[in-house]
Amino acid sequence: MVDLVLYKKENKKEPIIWVEFERAQPSIDKINKDFIKMLRESNLEGVCFYHILPRLRSRSIKSKQRAQEAVLQKYYDAYHSIEKNKWDKKWFILFIMDCENKQFYYCQKDDIRNINSLSDGHWEEIR
Repeated sequence: MVDLVLYKKENKKEPIIWVEFERAQPSIDKINKDFIKMLRESNLEGVCFYHILPRLRSRSIKSKQRAQEAVLQKYYDAYHSIEKNKWDKKWFILFIMDCENKQFYYCQKDDIRNINSLSDGHWEEIR
């Protein structure tokens, strides 16, 4: 199932941007399948994961930080477990909304075929 696809106004048959929504702590296999699904589309200009970490009560500061780090690591591991030699160039954005810490994470890459790190984005406070 596709979560959100955007089309050019002139051609409503060819998608140009694909957005996958994720929540909490999905498995690496789930993220992996979504990566593959998005990247099979050849006409896309870009792809994006919009991830929501829900608000969970009674977590320590350390466990909140570990939750953020765990999600980033899952995306990195899923990405590096996929064969990339047949992908077309397209931009990639990883956006994580952390409802517990009232922060968001933004990481943008110009070419999804060449992601060395996903930890070079930045966390910002939600205002």
